[in-house]
Amino acid sequence: MLSPCCLSADADFNRQATPNVASGNADEKGELCGWVHSFTLGRVGYDESMSEPALKREWTVDEFLDWAEAQERGRYELLRGEIVAMSPAPAGHARSKLNITRALTASIERTRIPCEAFVDSLAVVIDETTSYEPDVLVNCGPPVAPHSMKASNPLVVVEVLSPSTRNIDKSIKIPDYFRVPGLVHYLIVDLGRRNVLHYRRMTDGTITVAIQKDGAIQLDPPGLALDVADCLPAPA
Repeated sequence: MLSPCCLSADADFNRQATPNVASGNADEKGELCGWVHSFTLGRVGYDESMSEPALKREWTVDEFLDWAEAQERGRYELLRGEIVAMSPAPAGHARSKLNITRALTASIERTRIPCEAFVDSLAVVIDETTSYEPDVLVNCGPPVAPHSMKASNPLVVVEVLSPSTRNIDKSIKIPDYFRVPGLVHYLIVDLGRRNVLHYRRMTDGTITVAIQKDGAIQLDPPGLALDVADCLPAPA
C-alpha cells in the first residue's frame, strides 16, 4: 500500500494538492493527489441521452427521485439540478459490485454492527439539487425505511470505475461525497490497475487517501473490513 496523501477537509479540490506518496508510478501519484477539474457533462463520460425538453430544467432531489422511480429501466443521477443517465457497465464491473456487497454483508454479520450494504439502489443526497447512486454503499444506524430511496446515514460508498464514469468518480464526486456529514470512507475500485483508492475522513476533518493493492481495507468507523481481493475479480 502506498503511504497516504493528506488533504484539508476545506481544501479547494480545483487546485492540485502536493503529493506525499512513498512509491508508485507517476500516473498513480498524479491521480492520487492531483485535482485540476474543469468539469462539463460532455467530458465526464455520462450517457448524454437525456435531451427531451421536459427534462432540461433544474430538478430538486425529491422531484428527481419521484421521476426516477417511475422509469421502467436505467440508472440515473442528479447533478447540479440536471438528470444524467448512466451507461450500462461490463460484466467485470457487475461482478466486482456483487463481490463487494457480499463481502461487506459478511463483515457486517460477523461484527453484528447495525449497518446494511446496498448495491445499485439508494441515493446519497449531496444537496438540494445533487444526488448520486453509488455502486455499493454501507448505511448504518436505524434501518432505511422500506419505501425510501435515500440512504439515511451512509458511512461507506464504493464506486467501481468504468470507461463511462471514471472521470467523474475520480474528480467531482470526491469533494461532493465528503460534503455528506457522516460519510467517512469513499472507495474507488480500479479494475484496470487492480487497486483500490481509499479516501478517508479523519477525526479532525482531514481527508487522507491511499492506494491499496492487496490486504484488508479497514473501514473504521463503523468497524468493518474489506479485502482488496474481494473488490477485484480474477482477470479473464
